This record gives sequence, C-alpha cells and structure tokens, in this order.
Amino acid sequence: HTPEMISVSVATLLPDSACLRPKGVYIVEDTHALVKWPEREMYQDIVGKAFVGMHHFWMGRSKRARVLNWTTHIAQMVLVDSMIVYHKIGPDHAPYTRLRRGTDKLRELTHEEAARRTRRHSSGP
Repeated sequence: HTPEMISVSVATLLPDSACLRPKGVYIVEDTHALVKWPEREMYQDIVGKAFVGMHHFWMGRSKRARVLNWTTHIAQMVLVDSMIVYHKIGPDHAPYTRLRRGTDKLRELTHEEAARRTRRHSSGP
C-alpha cells in the first residue's frame, strides 16, 4: 500500500453508498510499512485530514468548504498497530454535544439541532 493508493481508495469508497454502505467499516491494513516510505508525511496527512473532516460540524462555513468530501463521511476512525479503521456515518449520525452527569452515555444531536448549532457557530460571535 502506498499513501497515494490509500488516499484514492478512501476518497472513492467512503462517499459512495454503492461501495460502502452507511455504518460500514473500511480497514486499511499493513500501515506499518508506510513509515519507511519517503512519502510518509502523506500518510500522516491522510490521518490528519480524516480527523479534521470528522469534526466538520464544528467549523464555520468558510472552513467547512475546505474540508475534503470523503472525510465528512467518517463517524469514527481507530488507529491501531498496522491498521486504520474507518467507520462510515449512518443516516442518523449527528455530532456528540455533551456528557450528562450521572451517565456513561453521550447524547447525540438530532439533525435539526445539528443544523441550528452549525448556523449559530458559522455566524460568528
């Protein structure tokens, strides 16, 4: 696997529901080999851009426009030895907002709440 191959794969598979269903999982294996590649910064870039894209709900409108499309389809990314595990969002996905005292569960926003919060954050102070 080269960094370019990984980049092309995730950019193709994550946005397309015919390739990877909502709530599907895509695993990139043998990533330990990438640390020896001269382009290892590109590998770090793939992980970094995925992290930023996962949090696009929290960005202002102008910053959101610069996020790579495939990264907005990630609900969760897990890095383990020699693997990256991408969990694709489902139709009911909304960002976590807060922890509630006395519980071990995170509350998820409804789509309407996420839209209101996004409008409020993108309009500035």
